[in-house]
Amino acid sequence: FMAGQFSVPDDFDRMGGEEIEQLFGVNT
Repeated sequence: FMAGQFSVPDDFDRMGGEEIEQLFGVNT
């Protein structure tokens, strides 16, 4: 993903958000 192009959909948390966060190394 390009940093400027990456947008978080409203249903992000319902799309396996925790797994995605681990892939991106993001803690929210």
